[in-house]
Amino acid sequence: MTDAELQQEMIQAVKDQGWTNEYPVDVVIIEPEWRLLRDLLGNIIKCEVNTHVVQKKNADGSCRANDISFIQQHTGNGQYGKTEFHGMGMQSSPVTCP
Repeated sequence: MTDAELQQEMIQAVKDQGWTNEYPVDVVIIEPEWRLLRDLLGNIIKCEVNTHVVQKKNADGSCRANDISFIQQHTGNGQYGKTEFHGMGMQSSPVTCP
């Protein structure tokens, strides 16, 4: 999936985490669309998507890509809330800075 506005929202969501040793410079959304997450009754509660976020280290200027997921809470009538940081996976790979 490619969505420049969404990618900027994701960068801001990572910045909002307050990490001081590195900062996000790019996001690659690695899934074709959001996954709907439902409660036990089948009601949509949120959607989730996985990405690779490229982060630049303050100490040496090098970059790495981390797998990070984002969610949007379902607010009703097919509408969703703001893009939120959801979790960080175990993958972290050195990459060339953009």
